[in-house]
Amino acid sequence: MTLPLMLLTLLLGGGPGAPAPSQVAASHSAPSPSAPAQAAPAITTPAPQQDTEVATLRAKYAGQDVWVYGGGPLHCSLESSQASVTLSVPYTGTVRVLNVERLKGTFPVALVKSSGVMPAQPVNNPLRLRLRLPKDFRVQSLSYSGTKEVTLKDAYTCREVTETYVDGADLEKNFSLIPPDAATKKALAPFQNPNNSASILGLTHTQVLWLRGIPESPAGDLKTLLSAPVWLWNGLPGRGDNVLHFKNDRVVREEVPSMGP
Repeated sequence: MTLPLMLLTLLLGGGPGAPAPSQVAASHSAPSPSAPAQAAPAITTPAPQQDTEVATLRAKYAGQDVWVYGGGPLHCSLESSQASVTLSVPYTGTVRVLNVERLKGTFPVALVKSSGVMPAQPVNNPLRLRLRLPKDFRVQSLSYSGTKEVTLKDAYTCREVTETYVDGADLEKNFSLIPPDAATKKALAPFQNPNNSASILGLTHTQVLWLRGIPESPAGDLKTLLSAPVWLWNGLPGRGDNVLHFKNDRVVREEVPSMGP
């Protein structure tokens, strides 16, 4: 091979030891062994939404002994005998809050537990409390279905109840974390004697709350109730309502439903 022809062959990439075209292409497309591989993007999922109200209420109430305004009523179900017990507790006694949870869905909730007239209202995602009863609770009524008779002795086997409430403001209207003060105990002492026809005149908002529980009207939080000039419990149709009129935080007049039509 002449010298000019040899130079031309080398310039065109031929000759012995030259890489094949496919090898050249591969060497340009292959990544460098020392180059780090790119990681796939991470899939993130949002953290589950925390129910801050329930967390706050559990910290406030769970495991605590609380006092029940008006003593209730509370309700116990005897599953073994399909019986329902309505009961109350002394306003000076306590119940133990075992758990606070949120129900998912729509459930009927009695907005005023002591009302015998106001129907339960549908509430979305209400609260449910599990309560341990004191030993000195009182049975107010007992109903059962089936052929097996249920007695008061059976009713007094109730140890726990579950009750539903609208929200945290509803709990504040039904439970107190502190006992009634000495002035309230003294003012309400005459009402503990069933043979004593004590007058409600002169009691404060708070003392009536301890004695009877929350009214059906007005609606609102505890602060609203304790400053309202009128409290009302609905009476049976045609018999009037039970109405308390306050002035300077004292009951000055009471309207009582009639006993007959």
